Amino acid sequence: MAADAGFEAHAIADYVADKSRVRQGIAERVRIAVPEVKTCLIALVYGARRSAREVDAIPEVIGCQAAQRLYADPVFAALQHDISRSRRVILQADPTRGKQLVNAMGLALPLPAAPTKRLAHLTQGVEAQALRAMQAVYPDEIVLLMHDGFVSRCQLDRMQLSRAVWKATGYEFKLSEKQLDGAV
Repeated sequence: MAADAGFEAHAIADYVADKSRVRQGIAERVRIAVPEVKTCLIALVYGARRSAREVDAIPEVIGCQAAQRLYADPVFAALQHDISRSRRVILQADPTRGKQLVNAMGLALPLPAAPTKRLAHLTQGVEAQALRAMQAVYPDEIVLLMHDGFVSRCQLDRMQLSRAVWKATGYEFKLSEKQLDGAV
């Protein structure tokens, strides 16, 4: 979305190119687990801010001391800057100038709404559209849709899924797979 709006988000591009490496590096420097890094990055995309309060998104996940280390990490800080800047550019480029913001799924968000909520609404619309496109390709094999993925009965053709997502959304999604323990 940021690139479509004319913003080159270098830290985000580096992250997308090799999420595992970036997450692992942050985890090692900050001394937290890789899944916690992922959770904190998702929280950033959905509007989490730097905070030292235990009840706020990032400190609630990793604790206040770890949150301070995370905020000081140069890669995390660069991602936070890119996400914040991207949010501004995307929302400025959005042609919606009415009383509601309509996402890719046709769902409306009443305006005014905070910029973080507006971007989350747009992002969730594209994510839902992508999941529906994938499910349309494999309606019997995909048995559960989730926030950022799905569960299927068997291994699926990721290239075919990627093409379906591109056709439906205009975005390239990098799909990965993980076989769950105990899967039958």
